[in-house]
Amino acid sequence: SSGINAEWPLRPGSQLSLNQDSIDTYIPVEVEDFKELQRRIVLKLKKYREDDGFHGFVKGLAQELVEDMSSEQIKKISNHLVNISHEKSRLEREEKKKQQTTKKSQLNVSKNTMKNKDYMDDMVDDDYDEYDDSYDFM
Repeated sequence: SSGINAEWPLRPGSQLSLNQDSIDTYIPVEVEDFKELQRRIVLKLKKYREDDGFHGFVKGLAQELVEDMSSEQIKKISNHLVNISHEKSRLEREEKKKQQTTKKSQLNVSKNTMKNKDYMDDMVDDDYDEYDDSYDFM
């Protein structure tokens, strides 16, 4: 990573990136500029999504970001997150249902295969005659 060492406000050993997508060098001026800042922040943080502390980090970050907002502003953000959650749940249910349908169709194929094969040997017309003494083992 290209960058210069920075002792403060970053922890020792951290690097301050001078790349074009850096959030460190971007200062939003207009309302539209916050969309670009959002893009840069998401770009920077996406790589940490699988880390153990990420969910707690997002929760704490959100709490700190909204602490000075009015309850009405927080409610609007909360409603937006709830809508995202509902949409995610719907998509997950559809995916689960799709997987179950695929499993069922695979099971049905197996059942049909069993029906088509003659596993009931007693029903097969063969040379065995239950009254024929030549098969008597005694």
